[in-house]
Order: sequence, then structure tokens, then C-alpha cells
Amino acid sequence: MQDLTRTTKADVIKQWKSTIYDIIDEVRTYEFKNNDLDDLLLTINKRYDFEEVINERIRETLDGCENVIYTYNAQKISEIINIYGVFDQWELSGENFKSWSDCAFANIYDLIQNEISIDNLISEYLAKEILNN
Repeated sequence: MQDLTRTTKADVIKQWKSTIYDIIDEVRTYEFKNNDLDDLLLTINKRYDFEEVINERIRETLDGCENVIYTYNAQKISEIINIYGVFDQWELSGENFKSWSDCAFANIYDLIQNEISIDNLISEYLAKEILNN
């Protein structure tokens, strides 16, 4: 289990950037392997589909991560990110949190949406793929 006592918000951002980059690689390798790279770069529909699959994988990964499923970690990560407290209401759904896990999910999700440019990570990944070809 991850020790969160010395973890900072910057550490959480760095960890999630790495995780998202791995998700991008996995989606490109296994779900979009037959698509020409030019299709992903130039065709709006292909890029949109690519981003949608990545966003779904991020939500799935977030839903099962130890900082969400374990109450102690959920409380600590929520305190580190500090967007919402357990008695707050999530802006996205308008619902009150029922647990630290719900709160942690919302904190991490909003941190990803507000602090990490998924589009930039995708562009960086695809640019590296172009340079390697």
C-alpha cells in the first residue's frame, strides 16, 4: 500500500501523468493498432474516438485505484488534493459524497481534468510515435 504521509499534490499529478501516458500507450497499441497514425492525427472522428476510449480507461483506473478503494488512502489523498472534503458536494454530479472513496474519486478526477492536459499528453505521445517511425 502506498505511503501518503510525504506525498504532495505535485507528486499526485506526476503519478497520474505517468499513468495516463501508460493508458494512452495501451489504447494505441491494443485498440487502435490498425489505424494509421495519420488517421489519428488528422481525422477528427478518429482522434475523438481515441480520446473517448482514453477517458473511459482513466475513469476505470481511477475507480479501482488504492487511493479510492481504501478508506484511509481516500481520506489522505483528499486532504492532499483538497478540492473537496467528505461533507462537500461534487460539482460534476451535484451529489453529496457518501464516503471518503466518493470524495477521493472526485478529487482525483477533478485534479486530472484541471491540472493535467490529456490532449497534450496524447499529442506528445503521437509526436514521439511519429519521430520513431
